[in-house]
Amino acid sequence: MRLKTYKFEETEVPSDGVRTVWPPSVVLQKAPVVSRAALYLECAHFVHRCNRGQWPTWMKLNLPVFRPSGPLANRGTPSGMHRTHILQRAAGKLFFQWAEVYGDDFGLIQDIGKQQEDKEGGKKDKKFKKNSSKREKNIKKKEKEERFRLAAMLKARKCARAQVMGLFHSPLSTLIKGIVVASEETLVEAMPIAWELLLEGDQQLAAVSAVTFILAAVKAPEHASELVSRELKSEDTTQRVNALLRFQALWKFRYQCWLRMEEAAHLVFKVPPPTIEFTLPSPRIALDCAPVADPPWMPQVKTKVEEVTINQDQSRSFVTATQTRRKQQMELIHRALQAEEEKKCNERENFHITAVAVNVLSAYEPALFHAVEEHEEDQLAERSAAHPIHVAHALFPSCLCSAAVFIINLLNDAEVNMDGVAVYEVAYQVVWRCLVEDTALFLRHFLERLTREKQDTVIQVLRRLLRFVPRLPAQAAHTLYNYLVGYIMFYIRAPIEGGTELIANALSILWLVVPSVHGLYLKDLKQVLRKEQCDATLLITANVPSAKKIIVHGPDVGGIPSQFPIHEDTQFLHILQDSLDFFSIEENEHKCFFLVDTKTNQMHNPSAFVRDFYFFKRSQYPQLTLLKMDPEEAFQAGQQQAFYLHFVEVGKVLMSLAILRTSHQLAPRVLFLHDELTKLPSFPRKALEADFELYTGKFGKELLGMDTLHKMVWVKLMARMFEAMAGFFAHSSDIHLFLNVVNGALVLHPEDATILRLCMATYINAAHQFRNIFASNGYLLIMPTILQIYSNHQTNGLLCRTVEFICKQFYIMHRKPFILQMFGSVAPLLDLDVNSNFGDANKMQPKALFQLLQSLAQYIVDPLDILELVDAEKPLRALDFCYQMDPDTLTILDAVSLCVTVVSYASDSHRGHQMLTILEAVLPFYLHHLQSLTTRKETPGGPRTELQMIHSVSVCMKTLISNCEALTRNYTGPQKAIDLRGSSIKNASRGACSPPFEVEEDLPS
Repeated sequence: MRLKTYKFEETEVPSDGVRTVWPPSVVLQKAPVVSRAALYLECAHFVHRCNRGQWPTWMKLNLPVFRPSGPLANRGTPSGMHRTHILQRAAGKLFFQWAEVYGDDFGLIQDIGKQQEDKEGGKKDKKFKKNSSKREKNIKKKEKEERFRLAAMLKARKCARAQVMGLFHSPLSTLIKGIVVASEETLVEAMPIAWELLLEGDQQLAAVSAVTFILAAVKAPEHASELVSRELKSEDTTQRVNALLRFQALWKFRYQCWLRMEEAAHLVFKVPPPTIEFTLPSPRIALDCAPVADPPWMPQVKTKVEEVTINQDQSRSFVTATQTRRKQQMELIHRALQAEEEKKCNERENFHITAVAVNVLSAYEPALFHAVEEHEEDQLAERSAAHPIHVAHALFPSCLCSAAVFIINLLNDAEVNMDGVAVYEVAYQVVWRCLVEDTALFLRHFLERLTREKQDTVIQVLRRLLRFVPRLPAQAAHTLYNYLVGYIMFYIRAPIEGGTELIANALSILWLVVPSVHGLYLKDLKQVLRKEQCDATLLITANVPSAKKIIVHGPDVGGIPSQFPIHEDTQFLHILQDSLDFFSIEENEHKCFFLVDTKTNQMHNPSAFVRDFYFFKRSQYPQLTLLKMDPEEAFQAGQQQAFYLHFVEVGKVLMSLAILRTSHQLAPRVLFLHDELTKLPSFPRKALEADFELYTGKFGKELLGMDTLHKMVWVKLMARMFEAMAGFFAHSSDIHLFLNVVNGALVLHPEDATILRLCMATYINAAHQFRNIFASNGYLLIMPTILQIYSNHQTNGLLCRTVEFICKQFYIMHRKPFILQMFGSVAPLLDLDVNSNFGDANKMQPKALFQLLQSLAQYIVDPLDILELVDAEKPLRALDFCYQMDPDTLTILDAVSLCVTVVSYASDSHRGHQMLTILEAVLPFYLHHLQSLTTRKETPGGPRTELQMIHSVSVCMKTLISNCEALTRNYTGPQKAIDLRGSSIKNASRGACSPPFEVEEDLPS
């Protein structure tokens, strides 16, 4: 096979290049298969040796990685595998350059070989070609010369393209060099040309065009902004797609502006700085970006044993007969290192590499962070020449940043161009790249316009951005969050008229950004915001002391103002009454005067607390003005102000809820929020504030909807806290205040199906998560509210069926403890007054209790699909294994027997008195119910069944009487306020009472 003839002898190749003569076995298509296979086998063997590190000498000498050089300080020595990878990449690059340079020569040699084959074939058929003319020989000779000439031209063209590059960019490059002295007219004329050349395949030309357009936009911002906006708003789909790609090219080459200009051009060519009027919080909130998991562009350092935690228990470790202590220690270290490597592997797999600026991070230069090694004084240290490294700075004027508005609007453009590319896909790619690389630069136009004109439009566009890109890159979310907090701080420090509306709009965006922010903790947020004195506006846990006194100016501008002290429970109603008396306002005009903030012209609700609006500042006191207004106009102004205040509160609660929805370190966040809310004096008062007087009139429906939304988000926050606090608390006092929020929301909006469904699902989740608390006394915290609402809304079938279904689920989970707690909570609420013609709205009707007990023996359908919101195995089962085999139904007779059992155990106890009250309320309705069933012939078995049921009741009563001897004794102790004046059967005919529920001003906490 003559392998020696075709052997690839790498030592014969000169050190300054590669072999240029192609082996005949590859060139000749008709060469023997064995010879060609031998050559390919030898090449494969050569590549295999290179992969194993056996590189030829001529290749090693041309690679700097094998040249002797000293390693940098604080940088690990490259491993053998790392050097092999470097050499493989370099060899691949050399092979690619080799094929690129000699690719056409290979085709030419193939043509020559083909001619030689034709020539040899011609010799064989010489007798058939004797009659060929001389003219054909001349033509072939000319074709041969033409092929050689074309090959030489192609080689020269490739050399020029690779080394000389094109000359088409020269005019624009010349213009860039003289951009400092160029006139605005010249730059305006060059703008369209540079814009059209941005999509050229020649990167040199595209870069020069981008730099020309950017520099021209600095001197002629109006023309540049108009050109870009016109292209992005074009009716042609292809033109809009190309405009997006051209903007992406401008963004890509923003770092090349200063590099292509004259040296020291930055001293003469001035770029207008960004005009953002507000400052950022100091220090910045949260982390700027998520750390990259094991970045490949950083120096590879092997994991040291000291850096790995070895989990070993000395008390349980033992050594077998075939294992030494040293071997055991080595195995532990090996497992620890393997676990560390698996951890890094999982982090790499879960990390989204597209969410970081790879081009920027991979440009890490160790020399910029090269630490100078310390030497002792008596040692002579060799000084190395340090060359200054220039870092490129970006240049992107604000007029080009205004295109972000149109680009974000194109996220909703679903049209497709001729190539099948949708506009919104290209827009999303452009937006994502800009947000990843430099969010502040891309959103500069919005940040500059936030404190100027068209603020509503800016907020709307930002909200649209978050709608199409709900999960922002970590660095983009960090930047946007800090800028929005700084924007809110701006209006807190310099309050203006309408500032509450602007803060509410900013909060509506702020909570949408929170899920994407990395490392946002409530504790750190509290410290930073308290330092900036804006925690009361952004946090629901802010406990800021109120102002000590307030100054009130009278209707007369030149009059002497009055001062009033402020206490914890001072309301604006008290200040208004004192001000009316101080300024001698006639009583018939009292309804025309209102308290208005002097700076912001904000009207205050008389029922609001002063400490919720004005906080303590040294040597600064809030000032109010007693203003005379038309009552109707004042009512509408109060409605608008209440709407925006509720809007702000909703934003604050949603931001806290978004922080708690992050699974990372959830328990510390929830426990911190629990402690802060428990110590807060205004909790849960502020969560349940509602002014029903404002729910009428022009903006009544909008205000009612906003109040409903406010209560809903509070209930969601409580549900999230219950979910995260499961297992942390064992006493009802730890969750009492938080259950009161759910109770209050249900009392305020019981007929709202959304609130009803959410509250009931929260109750079931809480009973399941805090099973020990609810097994003892947890139902005492929620059942009074549920039963009162059930009794007062008997005409609402959906609400009644929902309450019956919830009570049935409570009974399934906790069985007898739930029934006993329900009886204990409803006993003081039963309306046993026989002299009243109408029921008491603050009490529960005995008939409603009987209907509820009846429903426990029936199968009830989930009317609102509540179990869909329950985080537990469905259908629900008994939480105590003692009740696993018991039926899920409870009859009236079972309830009566349970009450008799409690009374028989301790008839003179508080629980015994409660059970006697339940028996008095239920038994008359039960006997009447048995009679009606027999009359309607609905009882299976007829009167005989009724007699059996009455006999069972009589047995219970006999047991009750025989065990109530303690009640016959004279009692001289304190008397209990238990109303046992009459039987409830006498009031059975009165209608259900459904008056409007009156909310007390001070809710129990």
